[in-house]
Amino acid sequence: MLSFFRRQEGLEEAEVLVLEMLAEVGAIYEAATDAAFGGGKSKATRREVQTGDDRVEALRRDAIRRLTIHGSVSPTGFSDTLPYLLVVRDAERASDYAKNIYDLAKYGFDLSEMPGSEQLDADRAVVKDLIERARAAFEDDDEDTARAFVAETDELTDRFDKSVRDAATSSSSGPEAVSKALFYRYLKRIVAHLAALVSSLYVPVELIDDQLDEIEDSDEID
Repeated sequence: MLSFFRRQEGLEEAEVLVLEMLAEVGAIYEAATDAAFGGGKSKATRREVQTGDDRVEALRRDAIRRLTIHGSVSPTGFSDTLPYLLVVRDAERASDYAKNIYDLAKYGFDLSEMPGSEQLDADRAVVKDLIERARAAFEDDDEDTARAFVAETDELTDRFDKSVRDAATSSSSGPEAVSKALFYRYLKRIVAHLAALVSSLYVPVELIDDQLDEIEDSDEID
């Protein structure tokens, strides 16, 4: 979908800003998960996470400003900027959920000490890799790569959703159940927004939000 729009003058700058946002998402995620997996809360890590989030917000504002200017002078109006506005939204939301993971350390949870910590750490690494791959897929603008990425994330969000439900309905202690349920909820949401972002390379713009609605609805615990 965005392949067409990228050929129009003025949108290349927005693409660069999205790529910078995704790089910041990766840095925020790494700092936040390091804290949640034994690093603990600290002023230095909190500052690192907040500084990254501030950068994402500044990039978001810059991207919207540029897209607004482009839309105001484009012969087609804002119709060619809408896909980029959604992509910017998804990058920002991925940042928000990455930042939320730091709250686990802030409230005293240590996932490295939880039962099943090996799986938690493995899933942490999977999402770190996905953030990097989402950035590469968006930059490469290859539809086949994008479709394969989204297919992989479909399976992953299903698995993370099951992990949320298992933790929320388990007989484990309060701290273990809460921390695991929150962790997998944040992972699922990060992955969902990465998938929506990458799917913009081939999915009609009006269908992108439908995919996110399905993910958000699945957060309800039966």
